[in-house]
Amino acid sequence: MKKILIFGATGNVGKAVCHLISKFDYKIVLSSRKEVELKLLCSSLKEKYNNKYEYKVIDASNILDLECNILQEYDLVINAGLPYFNINILEECIKKNVNYIDSACFEPENNPNAGEFNNLIEKSKNSAAIKSNITAILQMGASPGLTNVFTKYINKYYIHNIKYINIFDSSSMEKDFSKIGKKYKFSTNFNVIANILEFSGTSKYYDKKLGNKIGLVEEEVFTHSTLFNEKTISNKPIIFYRVGHEEAIDLFNYFNADRVTNWMDFTKEQVEFYKVIKKIGLNRTDNITINNQDIKPIQILEKLLPTNVEVKNSIVSGNTTITVLVNSVGQEVSLSGTVSHMESIKNLDSHGIGANTAIGLVSVSQCILENKYKSGVFTPEELPNPEEIIKNAQYLGMEIKLKVDNKNETI
Repeated sequence: MKKILIFGATGNVGKAVCHLISKFDYKIVLSSRKEVELKLLCSSLKEKYNNKYEYKVIDASNILDLECNILQEYDLVINAGLPYFNINILEECIKKNVNYIDSACFEPENNPNAGEFNNLIEKSKNSAAIKSNITAILQMGASPGLTNVFTKYINKYYIHNIKYINIFDSSSMEKDFSKIGKKYKFSTNFNVIANILEFSGTSKYYDKKLGNKIGLVEEEVFTHSTLFNEKTISNKPIIFYRVGHEEAIDLFNYFNADRVTNWMDFTKEQVEFYKVIKKIGLNRTDNITINNQDIKPIQILEKLLPTNVEVKNSIVSGNTTITVLVNSVGQEVSLSGTVSHMESIKNLDSHGIGANTAIGLVSVSQCILENKYKSGVFTPEELPNPEEIIKNAQYLGMEIKLKVDNKNETI
């Protein structure tokens, strides 16, 4: 029986991964720094599924802890936590000959240049991964992750000479904080610090004509918006803002596209919030001194705003949808994946954003465990047979819709 170690098991993504991977017959080891939450999660999973579970308290920031707990007996390590410790975990997996997968691009914790995504450090481990005969898949969440796979599918079956790639990420959710006895007036959609830092830097996209020598174009966040009407998201147009995201540079280079742009939907209230905290410096990650104590300004917001669990428990409706829209001369193809927040909360103890990411992770984990990939370090668009990953995503609960020149098609 295959044995899997899951990092970040008690988080929003991690819980969804635990539930989804439990659909298959594996030995599953849950890990995080939170022992009480691990015990509760392990107990609830045992009641619901027939798999064998155990848990380990592991601090991924501690190299010695990783050395002691990532063992050769594992067939796969799923890193469902935040990306600050990707390198630590990946390097230990290479040493122990254990396959690896994560959901987001590595960046240092409290990175002052948040949003400057670069997977070159992880990709540099390719030769070592080949030598250790392991497969390591980077950034295999929803966006990045499934968006890369969707683009690969469109390229394989429909548009062989891609000109433009637009990625729309919608996480619309209706919240009622009175459900949990709170009076919050504002919230981020996921981890407070990660969410704020993601939109504190510049917006980046890639364009052969407008960009610098590597195609990069930078602008202030929230300066350019567009309307996108996709009925898998909503029956009315939604305002999307151009943002920087990890997959853009990989897709730009791999498909030799003329332009790759990421878009994300925000309410006017959210946009104003991000602009104000940036102006007054509450997004800063350096220390300031208050009453002889050092504190990072962003930590104040972490204490004031709802936690991920509070956000999840306040949701009353909504979906999360990722859509890839690919254009060439006289051709347009879109592929989207939708998950219901309420169904995700009910079945996976996670809202749709966490569920989307978990579906990406588990869809490709299945392929790794079935030995369908060669050894090395890869990003999702480099993987063969995108249709297999998409079928896995459908099995795990994602609604997939394909449109070719605005007509519905079947995958």
